[in-house]
Amino acid sequence: MNETSRPSALVRAWRGVPEFRHGWKGTLGLALVGALGRLVVPLLIRQAINHGLKANDVRLGYVGALCGTGALALAATSWASRLSIVRLGSTSERGLATLRGRIVERILGLSLQQHGELPRGVLVARATSDVETLSEFFSWAAIAWITNAVVMVVVGIAMFLLDWKLALVTLIMSSVIIPFMATMQRRLRAAHAEVREHVGSYLGQVAELVSAAPLIRAYRASESVGGSTIAASERRRKASVRAGAQSAVLGVGNQFVEVAIVVAIIVIGLSRTGASALSSGTLIGFVFLVSRFLEPLGELTEVVDQTQRAISGIDRILDLLDIPPDLAEPANARPLPPSGLDIDLNQVSFRYPVRRADGTADPLPSSEVRGAFALRALTLHINAATTVAIVGATGSGKSTLARLIARTLDPTSGTLRIGGVELTEVASTDLRHRVQLVPQEPFLFDTTIGANVALADATLDRNAQEAIFHELGIGDWLRSLPLGLDTEVGERGALLSAGERQLVVLARTRASNPDVLVLDEATSSVDATTEARLAETIVHLATGRTTVVIAHRLTTAARADRVLVMRDGAIVEDGAPGELLRREGGEYARLWAAWQKAH
Repeated sequence: MNETSRPSALVRAWRGVPEFRHGWKGTLGLALVGALGRLVVPLLIRQAINHGLKANDVRLGYVGALCGTGALALAATSWASRLSIVRLGSTSERGLATLRGRIVERILGLSLQQHGELPRGVLVARATSDVETLSEFFSWAAIAWITNAVVMVVVGIAMFLLDWKLALVTLIMSSVIIPFMATMQRRLRAAHAEVREHVGSYLGQVAELVSAAPLIRAYRASESVGGSTIAASERRRKASVRAGAQSAVLGVGNQFVEVAIVVAIIVIGLSRTGASALSSGTLIGFVFLVSRFLEPLGELTEVVDQTQRAISGIDRILDLLDIPPDLAEPANARPLPPSGLDIDLNQVSFRYPVRRADGTADPLPSSEVRGAFALRALTLHINAATTVAIVGATGSGKSTLARLIARTLDPTSGTLRIGGVELTEVASTDLRHRVQLVPQEPFLFDTTIGANVALADATLDRNAQEAIFHELGIGDWLRSLPLGLDTEVGERGALLSAGERQLVVLARTRASNPDVLVLDEATSSVDATTEARLAETIVHLATGRTTVVIAHRLTTAARADRVLVMRDGAIVEDGAPGELLRREGGEYARLWAAWQKAH
């Protein structure tokens, strides 16, 4: 759907978030009653002047009765107005809670490829600042739109009933601002869209700066990286200033129109004589009504400004929610066999989407070839309960193959089956319990070791968790920690060493008890001693499971039952490690010789 045919953000939000529609008729009715309170003072003033003042006599009883009646009317309409605000606030918070939940679900539902395409700062901005912009809008601007719109209608009707000629003058002069407002709204929307873009870019820079702080200090790159973040902040500032300037122009225009209308009404009213002359009370009351009618214009600057920010925010949130999942759930899911999960690839190819200069994805369907393929017509069978190591140079396709097996990606063409069932026919919940991907860079949540392990299975008690560490041969390491399972790991596991983080991740993987393991070389970033410890732990973990290991270190491949050597997206050698090592002039033998020379 192109931009011209796509529904507006407000329509999409109204349709897509039912909570925003809850009880809107009752809220509008209460706002209407509250708007009637704006008529009380002008009409009472008119009555008091016209009928309460007679020559030099003041009818105190009459004026007092008017004041009493006005007080009761104002109390009732103020209560109705207050209740409408409470109802709108409650409804909007339910809608925002729904949006937050859907944003979290969408972020968690994005594939690894989609996460790579969307900057982290953009996702953070959608879930935080964009939603907060909506919250600010509903807390004031949305209420202002409803109450002001109702007030203008109610007061406009009252003006026509009081004096249709002056009312017509007021409407004609007020209409002058409509094209001005339309132009300014377009400019404001573009300005705030630019602001949101720079906010997302700035948040991404800050998130990257915080995550990479140790590396930045190690390379003494504080000046260059910090300068880049400051530059992003400066771009955000300039965009905000431009948006503020647009708002200022709108405010000045509104004030000019308000003054001009009041002056015109007073001049015209005083110039009328004879049968069309207005009484003092009527003219003064009408001026008060005009003031009530124009009050919304006085608030319009900030309301429109905040509304454009909210529209920009909801548009970007809905765009995120509208991203179709790369990995579709099957309509009729098939269960995996209870045991003995082998792996079959039949003519599997995969191509990462080509990126345009603006960072968006190539829209061509995946069946069309444009650019290099990461995998080319790969056919492969891996027996159940065997360990297969995949080796090859950077860019050979080994990590892509691992992601396909774990179904964090789907093939561009061909079929991939586990246990005889095509992966696209398996429900994601079933697959995640049976197939586990352990990434090269382990991630731990900022909590205890026990809580991180329990993430895989919340039913495990402390004894069961400790048993897992003993089963993997790392019980002594756990006992060496003063607090054991209660040891805090810090943000992203920063309080543990790289090897210790991997030990916790391997224990967490064992807690989920998968049938298929896909390991993206858990020993590539540790020292030789830690590597040996991790390798022993992986042997315990892989026992009885179908295991695919992306081997960056050939010592890992030497422990496997079978080695696949990849180059340019294809398997060029396949066999037992010893057999391949003895193959004269073979690719694996060449890689092993180079490895030995380097180490």
